[in-house]
Amino acid sequence: MGYYTKYSIEFYNKDGYIKDLDFLDKIAEALESEVDYSFTINKFKVSSTEKITWYSWENHVVKISCDNPNILIVVKGEGESSGDVWQAEFLNGEKVSHWVVKVCYPAPSLHKLFSNWKVTNE
Repeated sequence: MGYYTKYSIEFYNKDGYIKDLDFLDKIAEALESEVDYSFTINKFKVSSTEKITWYSWENHVVKISCDNPNILIVVKGEGESSGDVWQAEFLNGEKVSHWVVKVCYPAPSLHKLFSNWKVTNE
C-alpha cells in the first residue's frame, strides 16, 4: 500500500517551456525505467497516469536534473489527502525550492455583516 500522489513534471530552459517531444519522451522513458509506473506527455508535461507511490521521486529528479544541466525542472504533486498540494523545483542537480499550498480564508467582516442586520424583540 502506501501514500498515493499524482505527479506532473514541467521543464524550462532560458527560453521558457521545453516543448521538444523527443526530449520529454526520453524523460518519461527514464522515469519508467526507475519505477513500475507509466508516465504520459500531455500539454508539454510529463505526468504519472494515476496517483502512485513513488517514495524516491526526489532522488530520481535530482539524477535527471544532473543529466540535463541548465534546465529548470518543476515537479508538482497532489496527494491523496485533501489539501496536500505542493511544488518542488530542481536546477543543476539540486532542489532549489519546495512550496506547499496553504489555504487561508479571510476573517469574516463582522461590521459589514451586522450593519444591516435588524434586531427584533421576539
